[in-house]
Amino acid sequence: MSNFAIEHGIPVMPGKRISRYPVRDLLPHQSFFIPEDQFTDSGIEGAIGTCRSQASTHGFKIATRKVDGGVRVWRTA
Repeated sequence: MSNFAIEHGIPVMPGKRISRYPVRDLLPHQSFFIPEDQFTDSGIEGAIGTCRSQASTHGFKIATRKVDGGVRVWRTA
């Protein structure tokens, strides 16, 4: 037997996704800069991958470039 009660009829609460980078807020031709000190343990490639994944989820394309001190991310379409 389990100590957990099984319940019925409780709706699923909507999830709240917290995005580290403001990719979904970009309009075409806008950009933002990610300074090196803001990268997670996965580093620059992890930051770029996270941004690309968010853009894909929201149905648009981005361009990323390594620049002095970090990465710049542009929304292209």
